[in-house]
Amino acid sequence: MGLDLQITTSKGEKIDLVISESLHASIFSKSTRWSSCKMLRKISDYYLADAVFNGEEANMFLSELEEISPQLTECIQELHHILNLTTGETIKSIRVTGD
Repeated sequence: MGLDLQITTSKGEKIDLVISESLHASIFSKSTRWSSCKMLRKISDYYLADAVFNGEEANMFLSELEEISPQLTECIQELHHILNLTTGETIKSIRVTGD
């Protein structure tokens, strides 16, 4: 099972997505520099990845995903799908929930 990702826009619309276990592993692999990403660190432990990002933190979370994307060797399409769905949206909050 992946991590549930619920994005709420400023209009109150909800975008429900999943971060697959493979994408999570790819983001937090030794080849990426994820430890310098303050928001991403909050979901680095796959089994304890419950976090809520509000306002500016939500934007920082998406920015860190964008920054790390060129370093990924796998699951790039999945990450780009998530980022494309949020492009042009004003994000109110992002909730990441594990099983």
